[in-house]
Amino acid sequence: MLVYKARWRYETICVKEVENNKKIDNELIILSKCIHPKIVQFLGVKKDSLKTCIMLEYMENGNLKEYFANNVVSTNHKLKMIKDITIGLHYLHNREPNIILHRDLKPENILVNIHGNVKIADFGISKLVNTKYAHDFTGHSGEQGTYIWMAPEVINHEPYNFLCDIYSLGLIIYFIWTGKIPFHETNKNV
Repeated sequence: MLVYKARWRYETICVKEVENNKKIDNELIILSKCIHPKIVQFLGVKKDSLKTCIMLEYMENGNLKEYFANNVVSTNHKLKMIKDITIGLHYLHNREPNIILHRDLKPENILVNIHGNVKIADFGISKLVNTKYAHDFTGHSGEQGTYIWMAPEVINHEPYNFLCDIYSLGLIIYFIWTGKIPFHETNKNV
């Protein structure tokens, strides 16, 4: 995967260039359905036989992890970030007729713009689930995401639902508030 800055229609954008696979097709379907101010804006796609270039809103300050490494963040700004991520996740979990399970929420998938506003990004392993099954159905299984940010039921290959994203949100809130990676004392930051 290659990510770079580009110009399109007199605007600076982000281009995510990847080899074609089923994950990228899934990500395109989900991105095309996500229109919300707390989700990184999907602008378009160019696809050929070998690769896909996804054009996205450019977030000048990179991801949340980088932003915290390079900036002092006030308590009020931290609270606003937490609120914005929660609003974005609420949108994903309350869509009709299909909710979206992100399944890989972590600071690297929360992007920050020039104004310090945050948005959810990277829907490569996300999943659409019909709303009539979304809250009761727990038929998803298998490891999806990044270990340190994964809910225990996902790690243990147990059935899970939208609550796996809520668990990850809790860990992101811990990171925002403390500036520390969860479970940092165990040295298992994989």
